[in-house]
Amino acid sequence: MPIEFVDRNKGNLHCAKWRVDFNSANGEISEQFQLPGCKSNIHFDVSCTYNKINDPTKNRIQPAFVFGSQTAVPEVTGKYVIELSLKQLNVSHVASLSSANRDSVSDDYLQHCNVWIVTNENAKIALKRSFDTTDWHVKSEKFKVNIQNAQAAHSSLTFEMWIESKSFGQGEIKALTHMADYLFVRQTHCDVHFTFEDGQQIGAHVHILSARSAVFAAMFTHDMQETKTGKVVVKDIKSDIFKELLHYIYMGRTKSPLTDDTAQQLFLAVDKYDIADLRNECVDHLISCIKLKNAINIMIWAHLHAVDNVKKAALDIVVRNAKEICLTEEWERLANDYPDLNVLATRCIINSAQFNFSENELTRIKLKQKQKKNLTVFKLGISNITSSSVSFPRVGSEGLDRETRLAETDVAN
Repeated sequence: MPIEFVDRNKGNLHCAKWRVDFNSANGEISEQFQLPGCKSNIHFDVSCTYNKINDPTKNRIQPAFVFGSQTAVPEVTGKYVIELSLKQLNVSHVASLSSANRDSVSDDYLQHCNVWIVTNENAKIALKRSFDTTDWHVKSEKFKVNIQNAQAAHSSLTFEMWIESKSFGQGEIKALTHMADYLFVRQTHCDVHFTFEDGQQIGAHVHILSARSAVFAAMFTHDMQETKTGKVVVKDIKSDIFKELLHYIYMGRTKSPLTDDTAQQLFLAVDKYDIADLRNECVDHLISCIKLKNAINIMIWAHLHAVDNVKKAALDIVVRNAKEICLTEEWERLANDYPDLNVLATRCIINSAQFNFSENELTRIKLKQKQKKNLTVFKLGISNITSSSVSFPRVGSEGLDRETRLAETDVAN
């Protein structure tokens, strides 16, 4: 089952619930997730290896064994041996650095202090660092748990997983804040200036931009006009969006919280200048805010700009909510303006196990589409009649308005 995060207001301490379904006596289950609000775009893989212990007395009705108690009492339910493992998959903000440059990044910054889990029997089990790989990896010792429904076809166990992240020290925060304030906010010692169509001008520093973006580095390294004049004219990005991009380069975060609109515009900007960590944050934000009402619009945007993971996430929402979405104006726009994408969405809906329209629902969809088509023809016919020089029996404007309202009422219903 997917990881579900619980808001406990613990700052840098994150709590997640993970329900593991045991569909066989032995096996391994894994899930991938990202810490909510994590600016470094760090992803994890958590896995659970389980093995059922054969018990010849499993059919006897006896008192339950309480995990972790001082005195063991006989067991009634099935017992499993469990081992949990948590791996850090990638650190995008240092992934492109050489091994030599990675040494300049604090090991404490890349890793997390403590990880532990709490079982459904309230036993606390720590996950300890494993050094069998070069990646950050923690795992538990093997432990035993009781499953209440072990004799059922599908039994499950829910873990609470706690991850305590490393916080910045006060000295680190002050150094970063003062440097960014002095250089960027106060626009001190700027050696390049960006100008925009709205007349705005923003200063920056060539070496800082080059260190954060290979595109900027190429722009200022070669014998280009920008290098000679120290001026760059930006025509395809708004000044406020570009300022957010620069703010992220200097501060490691955007000045304003991301919205659907700013995330889309900022994605295009950072994609142009190849700033991977901010690009990933924009993608993560867009995926997290996909809802029924905006799924089609975000899917269209992602399709046009080839953002495949956002497109897939939006398509999943469309498929899961097909019965509601097929009746919306956005679906009609998708069919009219983006037929290829509409075909893809329709095929996914048909292939989905969720596709189970009743006869009444299919009739309702067809009737609604037919009524809208008839209303368009009706209005077009009225327009042709009123603009024609041919003499027709006079119909008052109030009568026409009344007929139009009746037709629109039929569509609404």
